[in-house]
Amino acid sequence: PNKKSAGALIPTLLAFLRRCPKDSSEQYLALLVLNNLSIPVENKCLVGVECGAANVLGRMLLEDVGCHLLVIVVVNLTFCDVDVRRRLLLGDVSGSGAEDGEVHLIDCLAYALM
Repeated sequence: PNKKSAGALIPTLLAFLRRCPKDSSEQYLALLVLNNLSIPVENKCLVGVECGAANVLGRMLLEDVGCHLLVIVVVNLTFCDVDVRRRLLLGDVSGSGAEDGEVHLIDCLAYALM
């Protein structure tokens, strides 16, 4: 999909993903779609940062460190340029401060590896 349609689909997909039961076929399908949307380089910032997938996926990773597909989506998002990767892993680096309740993907990944 083009950036405009992907930009409309991703927030809806993330909202659906938050409601999916853990280990359900719905969660698996939503993660597959999100993974496919996050593969093109031009979508990585849109998916991970602008639509907030890094925060949503980080929270999910904290709750389910064994979800392999979730880890694959996160890793796919990090195959990007340095600036986008920094924003994905560390959250807001613009100086305006993190949102309340925002998780940092780097911390979630470290927790998952413990």
